[in-house]
Amino acid sequence: MLKTVIHPSLGEVIFHRVKGHVTKKNQNKLEEILTGPDFQWVYTPETVKNKPKSLRHFEDISILGHNFIVDGKLNSSFFQPITSLMGVSDLITKLSLPNQIIRSQANLFLKRDKVIEPCPHIDFKQVRHLVVLYYVNDCDGDTIFYNLSDCDDHRLDELKIWRRESPKKGDIVIFDGRIFHSPSCPVKSAYRSTLNFDFLIDTL
Repeated sequence: MLKTVIHPSLGEVIFHRVKGHVTKKNQNKLEEILTGPDFQWVYTPETVKNKPKSLRHFEDISILGHNFIVDGKLNSSFFQPITSLMGVSDLITKLSLPNQIIRSQANLFLKRDKVIEPCPHIDFKQVRHLVVLYYVNDCDGDTIFYNLSDCDDHRLDELKIWRRESPKKGDIVIFDGRIFHSPSCPVKSAYRSTLNFDFLIDTL
């Protein structure tokens, strides 16, 4: 069963960390694929486009990405082997997750010489979804979650850190997609790599 917590803006929300779902062997295979010569990354100069004025004080950074699914449509031949190694179908069954993935991608942040927290964002505004975030490698660079949600655009000047989740290879964090969140760059590790899945839901 998915665990819930109390979010300052939304009240009770799904927020669940999964450990041990992916075997050590498959964890290593996933990391090998994403760091291998055949896996293609696309450079994007910023993590959030068209930032609201109230969020322009946040720094922004470039990101390397690989889109598996865009707008519900398959975009990469790596999707099947990646989801198979990760056991996504079993995860859906075990935790009763929705089964419609509207977006999926791999993200890669390289080591920086100082801590940078990219602009907080929501993957899909006004669309109910669950985010499933898989940590590909052990590294620094927390995922940061904020006190506001997609119904709080009128008070983004009140945005504050609510909680952090630290990357641990093989762990999965599942959370309500309405929560503002952001990655942060590693300053000790060579890179921070994640797999992101957005599941469309009608009700929770």
